[in-house]
Amino acid sequence: MGKNISIVIVTHNSESVIGRLLERILSQSVKANNVIIVDTASTDQTVAIINNYITILKITLHVAKENIGGAGGFNIGLQEAINISSDFVITLDDDAVLESDDFIKILLNKKIEYDLDVIAPIVVDIKNRSKTAFLYNIEGIKYSDLNEIKKHKLIRDDLKLFNGSLFDCNVIKTIGYPNPIFFIRGDEVEYKKRIIKYGFKLGVITENYVCHPTSLNERYKVGNNVFYHIDNKIKNFFSIRNKFYMYRTNLKGFKRIRKIFIESINYMFFYLIHRNLDFRGCYNYLISSSFGILGIMKNDLKFLNRILL
Repeated sequence: MGKNISIVIVTHNSESVIGRLLERILSQSVKANNVIIVDTASTDQTVAIINNYITILKITLHVAKENIGGAGGFNIGLQEAINISSDFVITLDDDAVLESDDFIKILLNKKIEYDLDVIAPIVVDIKNRSKTAFLYNIEGIKYSDLNEIKKHKLIRDDLKLFNGSLFDCNVIKTIGYPNPIFFIRGDEVEYKKRIIKYGFKLGVITENYVCHPTSLNERYKVGNNVFYHIDNKIKNFFSIRNKFYMYRTNLKGFKRIRKIFIESINYMFFYLIHRNLDFRGCYNYLISSSFGILGIMKNDLKFLNRILL
């Protein structure tokens, strides 16, 4: 095809999984021209393992002095990909598993077949290969059953960034880079909104997939409402804060007030009634949402560990 293909990976304390991912990249039938890895201040042997693959995979390694999160990592990685004149970029989390040696080949071929600007594989639950790691919206119905999803060759407008997504670099040049202030959680949602806002075509192909830890255990259905809660207080903080920050920046006037008020009341019910007087969860929710509403986007993990219960 004669195109310059780059892979961007963000790592953090990934010694148990990064070697597996790099081996799968090495075995691809279509080779990437460049592998860009941004390590976000790992304290284990992640960087040492990556160094074993530096030459054979033509890796450009950026080691951040502090943890800048996935958002900061992909910001740096995508900038590097553009700087080296990439035509296409594939983004991967460090814990992703590529099942097929034709993973890159399929993405490239299907991008052309369906005339898409951003294309992604199905993200499958790494512990249950019959289920997806995220819900997929097909004609207004959300599915997690892989067999049901595979009945459709293409799902338009519902890809899950940044799990194996292939970007035409014209998209990145037009919309810019992921916003590093999100740190983790929500950066992929905001970036997808930008892709759609600028009118680019995106979709998921169901014959290609990447395995990843599930997110469905964070989803709680209570009556007609759906709530999201992560037991890890730091991840839950960023998920809530970043969601409310997007309400702050994307909604105006009464719509913003109404959205924040209704959602806050619903979550008080979730923590105090459904979770049986979970005062800790309620407190952390109020702290997290308040930071987002006020636009406090400092990502100081030591500070957060002190103020969260």
